[in-house]
Order: sequence, then C-alpha cells, then structure tokens
Amino acid sequence: MTASIDMLTGHGVTMLFELRAGPRSRPIPQDDREKVPEALAPFAIDQTLVEGQGGFRPTPFACVTATYRASRARTQRRQTAPAPPHG
Repeated sequence: MTASIDMLTGHGVTMLFELRAGPRSRPIPQDDREKVPEALAPFAIDQTLVEGQGGFRPTPFACVTATYRASRARTQRRQTAPAPPHG
C-alpha cells in the first residue's frame, strides 16, 4: 500500500474512485474497501465508491461454457451447410 500511496501523492492525486465490484481482496487484505480510506486519510486523499462500474472476471466455468457453445455452434453450421458439388 505504501508504494501505491507514494505513486498517488507523487502525481498530486486528491480523489480516488473505487470501481471494484468486490469490496474485499483476499490476497491483499490491506486493499479492503474499508481499510483504504483509513490509509489514504493522512495524505489528504479522499475515496469515492462508484457503484455499477466494476465487474467480476468470468468464472472458469463460464469461460468453458462459452467456449463449448461457440464450438457447438460451429459444428452445427458445418453439418447443415450444403455439400460442395463434386466435379
């Protein structure tokens, strides 16, 4: 968090907009939505939550499902396409 604060203050940032859909960070607990404003306050940096702008990455299952559907659609198109004339 110190490196992030140094970068923000070095560029004169006074407002940080929170776009994350998830309020928590398991790998980096100091980046939890409740802890960030406390860490930024001594440096006169405010934080504002912007709802509805962030989003979760698709789950691996959703990615697999999308890939499967696309593959199935290609196969169906090939099966219903007219055969080329033999010459």
